[in-house]
Amino acid sequence: MTNERIGYISGLDGLRAIAAMIVVLYHLVPGIAEAGYIGVDMFFVISGFLITALLVKEKEARGKISVRSFWVRRIRRLLPAVAVATLGSLALARIFGGDTLTQLRWQAIGSLTGTYNWLQISHASSYFDKQSPLLLSNMWSLAVEQQFYIVWPPIVILLLVCTVVEIRIVCALLLGIGSIVLHALTVGADPTSAYVSTFSHSFGLMFGAALALALPGLLTGSRAGTKAIWGWISWLSLLAIVVLSFILTDSHYMYPWGMVAFSILMVGTIRGLLPDASGFGTRSLRAVLETPPLVWIGHRSYGIYLWHWPLHVIGFYHSPMAAVPTALIVLMLSIALADVSYRYIETPIRTHGFLGWLRTMPPLHKKKAAGIVLAALVTGTAVAGFITEHATSSGQQLIIDAEKQAKEQQSTPAPPPLSEPRDTPENPKRPVLPNVVGENVTVIGDSVTVAATPALQEKLPGIVVNSEVSRSIKQFPTIAAQMAQENQLRPYVVIALGTNGAITEEDAQAILNAVGPDRRIVLVTASAPEYATWVPVSNSTMREMARKNPDRVVIADWQSIALAHPDLLAGDQIHPGTEGSALFANEVFQALHRFQK
Repeated sequence: MTNERIGYISGLDGLRAIAAMIVVLYHLVPGIAEAGYIGVDMFFVISGFLITALLVKEKEARGKISVRSFWVRRIRRLLPAVAVATLGSLALARIFGGDTLTQLRWQAIGSLTGTYNWLQISHASSYFDKQSPLLLSNMWSLAVEQQFYIVWPPIVILLLVCTVVEIRIVCALLLGIGSIVLHALTVGADPTSAYVSTFSHSFGLMFGAALALALPGLLTGSRAGTKAIWGWISWLSLLAIVVLSFILTDSHYMYPWGMVAFSILMVGTIRGLLPDASGFGTRSLRAVLETPPLVWIGHRSYGIYLWHWPLHVIGFYHSPMAAVPTALIVLMLSIALADVSYRYIETPIRTHGFLGWLRTMPPLHKKKAAGIVLAALVTGTAVAGFITEHATSSGQQLIIDAEKQAKEQQSTPAPPPLSEPRDTPENPKRPVLPNVVGENVTVIGDSVTVAATPALQEKLPGIVVNSEVSRSIKQFPTIAAQMAQENQLRPYVVIALGTNGAITEEDAQAILNAVGPDRRIVLVTASAPEYATWVPVSNSTMREMARKNPDRVVIADWQSIALAHPDLLAGDQIHPGTEGSALFANEVFQALHRFQK
């Protein structure tokens, strides 16, 4: 069996469908598939395998590889859908307005030129900012693939000069290993740069390519028993991918090691679908992956991926507290738009080219279709040209304004630390607590606290506020220890760190240990849209902590206030505006006074 038999591989469309569904679930239904972003790595492995297999096949069939023809085919395959999705998303952003307009110019340029990931890095835009998502941030992966399609064919030509198959495979694997090492060395607290960089996230592409380069040896040298076992390995690999994407969490070990493991599992899955694989395992897996619904979704998976994220972002900003209904609407619209794109744009252009696309349309529909396409292009281009983008989202702007205002009304240096609480003669077990004044209060918080800092300073002059964007509870013990050394950890410690990650029972004990027995703690509940699935966990932990330690801990219920006054929050439904900040500060003030009762 030769590489000429590598054409359509039964089951790959089904794998595309599964990858698309995992990614869409991860984005639209938070908490369901916390590691669902590995669907992108599944796509990378498939792309690396297919592109390399086609190039090798062309070399064996024709004796050479036409890089120009390859690039033309890729342009026909990728550009039409990207252009329509990008221009359509820009038009929708203009219609809906608000935070969907944030940083649109560079996003549109990056999307249409295949450079989105590099522009994202150069603009220091975090892919993992769930509070202020950008309209086209899913385009980073398309950019990585497009760049791969540019540089990989010449490399394959060089590799095929070598007649030793094993050397070809090793070269591809070494490129993949180099990408892994670079990812591991460059990943930081925010892994965006390592995650979206072509250099540090191409290992999946290289693993797929290595499998394709190994095809001649695999297809001619396998024994019957080995061929049969690959079907079961493929089944186990696919089941592991699906199950692990639902039970693993988005933890630091995933960058890159978890993604590497998923990429290897994807190679194992594809291996059992190749022509030399046989036996019941392979036949049953092909039968499952070739079911009509999976094939239908697989054909449209590219369009579904392109459309679902911009629609999700629009829904996120304009209906943030109705996550499930919005997700259903976004899913249906994504499938519908992907189907239209696949039927009337992608397939005709891929088959007949851009000009042949219009010539092959039935006469009755040609003018109508041409008019629709022209109107869409003109409208989208006009919107892109005249649109007034926002440099920052409303939530980010509130933080910037609050930081500026807080600096302007910066309080004077803190006075010497007050004496420790003393037992009263009447009740030696009940200490006399210091007065609730700013000089006795320290606040440690995240971006919500940053936004509310001016209001806190006005409500409690002399207060110490230590807040930072994206801060989580895990950083609290270190911050508290440092502030204690600097005599900045005062008798009352307000903690508002529930927005960016779950607060666990272990964290609760760490808080008590870090603050010490002689200080009093105010825990501020968090409020966020449904995508922040950790917020209910954090709030529950805080309430339980207050219940178990009534003399040391009280609750400032910001969540109830925020839910009652959504109009006083930014578009992200997290950060308070001026009036909302005043309510935040007042709730903290009232909670502090409960210690005096």
